[in-house]
Amino acid sequence: MAKTKTRDDAENYWVRREAKAREKSQSDDSEKSDVVKRIFEYMFHNVTEQINAWYSKYASKEGISMSEAKKRADKLDIKAYEEKAKKYVKEKDFSQQANDEMKIYNLTMKANRLELLKSEVALELAAGNDEYEKYVEDCLKDKTIDEMERQAGILGKTIKNNGDMIKSIVNASFYNATFSERIWANQDMLRSELEGYMTKAIIQGKSTNSLISDMRKRFDVSYYAADRLLRTEERRIQTDVAKRSYEENGFGQYKYVIMNTKACDECRKLDGNIYDTKDMTPGVNAPPMHPICHCSTVPYIDRKLFDEYLDDPDSGDMTFEEWQKQRNGLNKRLSLNKSKRINNKEDLMSITKSDIISMEDIDQIKKYFSTAHNITIDGFDNKDLFAVKATLAGVDDFINEFSKAKDGIKTIKYNSHSKVYGRMSENKIMTIGPQGLQSYGTGVHESAHALDFVMSTIGTNDFSERIVEQSRKQCGLRKNSKKLERILFDITNQFEDLDNLIEIYAYSMESEFGGNSNILTKSIFELTQGELSDV
Repeated sequence: MAKTKTRDDAENYWVRREAKAREKSQSDDSEKSDVVKRIFEYMFHNVTEQINAWYSKYASKEGISMSEAKKRADKLDIKAYEEKAKKYVKEKDFSQQANDEMKIYNLTMKANRLELLKSEVALELAAGNDEYEKYVEDCLKDKTIDEMERQAGILGKTIKNNGDMIKSIVNASFYNATFSERIWANQDMLRSELEGYMTKAIIQGKSTNSLISDMRKRFDVSYYAADRLLRTEERRIQTDVAKRSYEENGFGQYKYVIMNTKACDECRKLDGNIYDTKDMTPGVNAPPMHPICHCSTVPYIDRKLFDEYLDDPDSGDMTFEEWQKQRNGLNKRLSLNKSKRINNKEDLMSITKSDIISMEDIDQIKKYFSTAHNITIDGFDNKDLFAVKATLAGVDDFINEFSKAKDGIKTIKYNSHSKVYGRMSENKIMTIGPQGLQSYGTGVHESAHALDFVMSTIGTNDFSERIVEQSRKQCGLRKNSKKLERILFDITNQFEDLDNLIEIYAYSMESEFGGNSNILTKSIFELTQGELSDV
């Protein structure tokens, strides 16, 4: 079947799509949590009924002694238990795992009263857990199908959808265990602890209410664990389907993205990292990195190159990856650098006017920034001098053009552990990571953010947002138009930043200072000049 090639394949806003999917998922999570809660509440209700009935029959006002509890159970009670177990197996259509569990609790006619109670409780746990397992399996199957359809909608294609594939995804091992194995392992822990509570209650002479209160607390823990397991497994399925989808559609790489401000430190370290799709592994370089992880992934490609693929009449039925291999004659990894690295002094001199390129050591550069701009340079002492010059020349050039920017920069420090090119904070600290070294554009980019902080109302970025919007209107570019999308991608080279006015502003300055001007970046630069001339 010939592939259908549409320009929308390359122009979807991946991250925005993922954010919307997460919003819907969180709404679904709430409904599913309610169902799991009901299952565990009903299980708890049935367990307490058995305990109350047992105490009512065998205990006196003072409770029941261990010797009484270990007396042989009434044969009629054992027979009643066996009939109940048979009825459960027949009516509830137990899974094989639940049936295997039940075989463990087959009683002999010599069973004592406590053994009978434990078996009664175990039967209710097995019945409730079987219902929970089936509900989780149904949810995971639905999630797999939904994700397949969602990925097909995003990528303009489809991945093979069949029963065997769905089954393999649902039952895949995650950290060396399937969802079903985890469910029954948790059930075994619950049963074991409840049995301990029952034995302890008899030994200590606790009342029924006291025993049930202890069990209530343990059931609450089990419910939260069960709810967490379902959510985490659904996140794992989203990643599994995404990987298959990326592979089917020829996306050789993907980007890790955090979806909200509450992301943990572990996930923040991965945010923005690019990985090969073939190495995509949940818990290693893809969600879920931990229980109830809300992060996601998006396909990562060169927009311009993909446009060439779409426009190439000879691409035929080839996937993008196949077309790229043929075009280049080798299997290149797709990669876009936010800021181009400066490889030699001649290249740097062609774009910078900064005096620091002629300075002989880091101490001279430190002194210059301190004297000229009242900025402290920290942490660059043992770094390659040319690499430091390339980055700091971007800062110096920007400040020399827009002097107000230095009011937003107190310190420029190097952080060897940073996973980003650079970061500008509102407390006037510019951080440069290893990727930002030898990058003139990073120096300009972060300085633009510093200027934005200075010129904006406190707590906002209304300066950059206003400048970008005014420039868009001045250039006659309609919102959401294809022309605007292309210009914005030319500026940012990032799918996720196409509607981020703050980043568009910084990237535009980076383009202007780096000699990659276009109609929009020029307007943004000139409007900034006009604003600052009045300050």
